[in-house]
Amino acid sequence: MKNLLVLTSLIFLISCGSTTQEHTANTKNSNSETVYIYDQETNKKLKQAEDFINNDQYDKAFPILSELAKQGNPIAQNDIGVGYQYGFNGITDEKKAIEWYTLSANQNYAPALHNLGLLEFNKAKNDSDYKKALDYFLKAEKQNHYESISTIGIFYKNGIIFPKNLNKSIEKFKIAAEHGNASGQFNLAQAYYYGEGVQQDFKKALEWYEKSSEQNYEAATIQLAKLYFSGKGTPRNINKSIELLKPIAESGNATAQYNLSIAYRENNDNKNYSLWKNIYESNPKED
Repeated sequence: MKNLLVLTSLIFLISCGSTTQEHTANTKNSNSETVYIYDQETNKKLKQAEDFINNDQYDKAFPILSELAKQGNPIAQNDIGVGYQYGFNGITDEKKAIEWYTLSANQNYAPALHNLGLLEFNKAKNDSDYKKALDYFLKAEKQNHYESISTIGIFYKNGIIFPKNLNKSIEKFKIAAEHGNASGQFNLAQAYYYGEGVQQDFKKALEWYEKSSEQNYEAATIQLAKLYFSGKGTPRNINKSIELLKPIAESGNATAQYNLSIAYRENNDNKNYSLWKNIYESNPKED
């Protein structure tokens, strides 16, 4: 289930191939319809921590979340888990991330259930591992956690644990997408792009890529740029493709860097073509 870079017929890299095209993500906030109500002081502290995180001030957010987490708040416990998993507090420690996720999940907090499932999913090697992941996602689905619902669609799409069922995968992707989940929107767009479980429709793919891209979902923005580059589902517009790719390329995304170089070459801009080709080629090569 690794995400792969593959070449299209237009020599334009996409974020993932047709057999590994689905995306799922960690969740920090509720991303579901379940409402969590706390006292005014707790809500104030959670909001303060969220503001610090949104401003990349993780050193200020961590003490607030740590205090609340130790008091048993499942939102803070999950956020501390995310912090340890990705090093938001300066320390990456998957074991501690799992400990905090588990404390939160034991209170049936859907994002923590999803995050535990995602850890199992990403390192799964056999059906037993995937079953552990699926169990977490199914528990979160009961709370209408849309990231988990989209992820369950991946299980159906690829025949993991469940028999392969493209109709069921589309059903899950649509539920998540129509409730504003960026991964679900991307996965549904991919289905329309490749014609998997639905009739191939580049215009509908474009529509769902746009919705996902509006939430800063990089994979969707890269695919959207690909549609503008190729003129599928929309009039061809190389400049629009460049406009979409450049911010992502500047942030270090290798796929966007390569695609941007190709777009500049297509626009007969040899200077920028060479610049971004060299930047892309300077990235460490995967084994």
